[in-house]
Amino acid sequence: MPSRKDLLTAIKRDRRRGAFELLSEAIKALMESPDPCSDAEELLQAHPEMAPFIHLKEAACSSMKALRKLEDFLMESRDSLSRTCASFLEEQGVEVVSTISRSSSVLNCLSKSSVSKVIVGESRPGYEGVYTAQALADLGLDVTLVVDALLPSISKEEGAVGLIGADRVLINGDVVNKVGSYPLALAVKTHVVAGLLKLVPSRDYPKVFREPEELGHEGDFQVVNLYFERVPHYHVHTIVFEDLVVRPVEVRLAFRKLNSILGT
Repeated sequence: MPSRKDLLTAIKRDRRRGAFELLSEAIKALMESPDPCSDAEELLQAHPEMAPFIHLKEAACSSMKALRKLEDFLMESRDSLSRTCASFLEEQGVEVVSTISRSSSVLNCLSKSSVSKVIVGESRPGYEGVYTAQALADLGLDVTLVVDALLPSISKEEGAVGLIGADRVLINGDVVNKVGSYPLALAVKTHVVAGLLKLVPSRDYPKVFREPEELGHEGDFQVVNLYFERVPHYHVHTIVFEDLVVRPVEVRLAFRKLNSILGT
């Protein structure tokens, strides 16, 4: 079994799993930490775009009771979020979905939904979408994996509805998610499965430029390697939270709900 230090190091280096998957492991590691506040700060520095690590730091630097409260809410939220999302898709009559990257919220939702076909962008440079495609195929769904640049046009041709996760939901309803999310939202009606812990009361997010070498290109040109991008609220149709579905302009309702649960 890995040590606490090894587990924290693995979480810091992980660029493939979604925020909620990483958060669950991080909470367990911090429960055993002699200095949870310091460790939480390091995790946030490693994943600055992911909102749950902001809430993790706030809890870890507050008290062990706050950390346990966060863990309890995370455990409860999984079922309520997937149930709310699956019910929403059924109400909308959605049969074909397009998604990108690796979101446990999207996977859990689709596992309970009546959706029969999913188109998945491979999600370069980490190729998290390949994992998503296989996980959905294992559920018995009809899955098509495509290069990211093809996702918008094929989604439109197939009459798909976009369903993406979120790493942050901002106070104005803008959503931050894996690059490729914005083109998808421009092409087809797109819903976001967020969860309350993705909320951040700001209008911006840290734009982190990753190593150009990851893209495998060299030459007399600049290489931009970003993992995340902003999807403006006016290109997002609805945002799904635990037992709550809102339009982006109504996102303050979700902030109030989160505050009532965590007491922030």
